[in-house]
Amino acid sequence: MKQLLLLIGVLLFLQTSTYATDRTFTVGDVSFTMLPVAGNTFYMGAQKTSNQQPNYDANASSNEQPVHLVTVNDFYIGQYVITQGLWEALMNETPNAASNNQWTEGYGLGASYPAYYITYTDVQRFIDALNGFCRLTNQLKADEYFRLPTEAEWEFAARGGSLSKGYLYAGSNYINDVAWYVENSPESTQAVGKKQPNELGLYDMSGNVMEWCSDYYTDYTEQAQNNPTGATSGTYRVLRGGVYLRPATLCRIAARSYAFEDTSVSYYGARLVLQAHIPTHTPAAAVDKINIACHNQQLTITGIPINTPIRVINLMGTTLYQAISTDNTYTINLINYPTGVYIVKVGTHVKRIKKQ
Repeated sequence: MKQLLLLIGVLLFLQTSTYATDRTFTVGDVSFTMLPVAGNTFYMGAQKTSNQQPNYDANASSNEQPVHLVTVNDFYIGQYVITQGLWEALMNETPNAASNNQWTEGYGLGASYPAYYITYTDVQRFIDALNGFCRLTNQLKADEYFRLPTEAEWEFAARGGSLSKGYLYAGSNYINDVAWYVENSPESTQAVGKKQPNELGLYDMSGNVMEWCSDYYTDYTEQAQNNPTGATSGTYRVLRGGVYLRPATLCRIAARSYAFEDTSVSYYGARLVLQAHIPTHTPAAAVDKINIACHNQQLTITGIPINTPIRVINLMGTTLYQAISTDNTYTINLINYPTGVYIVKVGTHVKRIKKQ
């Protein structure tokens, strides 16, 4: 009976998918929208060793390797980077009012242009002010707050989250569809939202301005990670997303950069994350073409979309195996698994199997 109850609990947990509406906030006469991202497991980084392995990219750099599995929880992320209009509405100043680093027509000027020339420290000051304002105006609950994305959250969102189609750039394999870079905007930023969005509806995650992340910069490791936040200390902070004056190779989703926290240049910007509970519900059953079968100590999954998360879980709820599909058919050798019942989750498809 105890195992049956555990099985029911695991199944209910796995069959619950995250859905939510957008969240829109207003500061003065400026509104901005945060889009929900349902957490999941994905391959982070890039490699150029084999096109038969996940995240193959002929232009992968050494600091994008090794490719490793990462799991992130649900979060909201800004549809656009922080704009000049939003910054001025909240702060009543430009980021570097006391310096010569001002927003200008030469680098892009206007309410819908990215707020650039902002340091990591400037962004933290902005976020503190935004949290205070939104609480004062009852736009945030007591346990909700804005922050910068972790590097893992940023890459997961740029890849399109659970809707990812495996694009090289954020929303397309063709950079001109989605990005401002040296070939189409060599001298300045551009107003946000003028290119195509990615699979989640996020704009400009490739090109235009680089975006600060909360992590200290450090090398990747092979270990699978849950909600990584980077090193506990360091010299540099992570920047992601490419920039208007760089080539296409540096606007790839996997491309990484870093800078001192007090660096202020005409192509550093930021995108907000909202830490908040995302309402969930169990979606209605849908016709599923995925087939899961266990035979001769081998688990075979067919009809699976590429880039679909796969998990094998025991009745105690412990994940024993996880991966991302790289083909429409996937096999797992169960020879070293004890005889018994397991739960297999493929995307939102869940099936109970028994190994003899």
